[in-house]
Amino acid sequence: MGNDNKKTVRFNIVDVLIIIAVIAIACAFLFRNINTDKLNLSSNKIKLEYELKVSSLQENSGEMLKVGEQLYNRNTDKPCGKITKIDVTPAELYVPLITGEIVKRYTPKRIDMRITVSTEGVVNDTGYYIDGYTFMAPSKELHVFTPKIDFIGVVQRIIKK
Repeated sequence: MGNDNKKTVRFNIVDVLIIIAVIAIACAFLFRNINTDKLNLSSNKIKLEYELKVSSLQENSGEMLKVGEQLYNRNTDKPCGKITKIDVTPAELYVPLITGEIVKRYTPKRIDMRITVSTEGVVNDTGYYIDGYTFMAPSKELHVFTPKIDFIGVVQRIIKK
């Protein structure tokens, strides 16, 4: 008499497959995050040298960078190489004139820097990777920092050593 109002919960095969799929996806996500460094073909690490161009930096900020300093990737907080060479030039600015001509001028109290950085990386079919998994290519912007300065540089070239 009292059993007519009770509802029974049943699992069918579709419910079981959905639960198994969710568990498998969660396990794959955890495995990928825990083993990121191991999945990046660390067995074929090579020495790389890349050049960053930093445009229109204030002169006093440029003095904060020194050869031998470690750079860190702002997105991953991992080391991305040591500075091996710094070339400083006056900051260039291209100005269009009323006549349509474009002339090169220099911005006062600003500098352009070319920073050569040495690091280890991985090269595979898809390109160059530094600090474990950061993709590198010419014309790519790289947000880096040192304990004294934070800046964005554009990759000019990459050389295998």
